[in-house]
Amino acid sequence: MRTLIFQESIEIIVILCIVMFAFRTNDYIFVFTIVLMGCLIFFYRLPKRHLPDFNKEIITAPTDGLILDIVKESNGLTRITIYLSIFDVHVQWYPTHGIIRNIIYKKGEFNLAHILEKSKYNEKMSTIIQNEYGVVRVDQIAGQVARRIANWSISNTRVKRGSLLGMIKLSSRVDLYLPTKKVKILVNKQTKITGKLTPIAKWL
Repeated sequence: MRTLIFQESIEIIVILCIVMFAFRTNDYIFVFTIVLMGCLIFFYRLPKRHLPDFNKEIITAPTDGLILDIVKESNGLTRITIYLSIFDVHVQWYPTHGIIRNIIYKKGEFNLAHILEKSKYNEKMSTIIQNEYGVVRVDQIAGQVARRIANWSISNTRVKRGSLLGMIKLSSRVDLYLPTKKVKILVNKQTKITGKLTPIAKWL
């Protein structure tokens, strides 16, 4: 199992190493720092997952987490809201194949990610993917603790379903927007999903 801590937050490791050295004679602080470092390495984990042999019509879960809400909005889109606890893998994967049409960053607040009416105003990064079936949008939304979003998408490049999209650091939320009339939703509210592995919808 890989960890992205050294790629995404090396400054945290450097600070912890400095603390360990400065308090090397203090057993409590030294041990606490080692435990904290271990927890962060685990939190930033990138598990090795082999994409199942799905048909290309299948849209897979973009992240680990719990589905809090599924809403058909007035703009013709269905929003699937996924909450990530601190115990979930916080890496995101592309839920479908296609071309990256846009990556949009929006500044915002830092409310608790599971409070839907407030967290919709949070800082977020939107990735828009288009293919022969339609357009999909993945919103990475920061929470009260997580205030950093990593997105590795590049506009006008082709991506494969299951390849890496980015990461939200610490407890957060991901919203998946699908065209209502073009997909069949395969999950329900309170469904626990696994990024890259769980079929979440199907193109019609």
